[in-house]
Amino acid sequence: MEEQVSDFIHRYAVAFSQYNVGQIMEMFSVPSLIMTSGANVSIHDQQTLQENTEFLLRQYKDIGMASVSPTITHQLTLANKLRFVSVNWVFESVEQSIIFKCKTSYTLQQVDKQLKIAAVILDDELEAYHKASQQLSLAC
Repeated sequence: MEEQVSDFIHRYAVAFSQYNVGQIMEMFSVPSLIMTSGANVSIHDQQTLQENTEFLLRQYKDIGMASVSPTITHQLTLANKLRFVSVNWVFESVEQSIIFKCKTSYTLQQVDKQLKIAAVILDDELEAYHKASQQLSLAC
């Protein structure tokens, strides 16, 4: 299953780099949960998932993200069809300079032989994004 998880995370990164809302949405289970240190977002239908995905991609576009690269740092089997995965992400600009780095964790669930995101834990992604956004504002 480790190879399947690695392939899934790579496809997820490609979908983000291409700003592909539909492909990203296909990778989520509905319902799913997005958790932060401040608040949680329950994704209970396709419309909520689409709105959340579009909002997130707009934020990344606003700071100039051209690509994102994942490194899986930890995998843990939670149950027969559940896997916990920690990923270090590097967000880069068109010039391939690093915009920010962060850590995000996922609970992946196997559904009909395909992995789906059941939960996202934004370990430090929000803080890293806000810091990068502020630096971009100061540079302008």
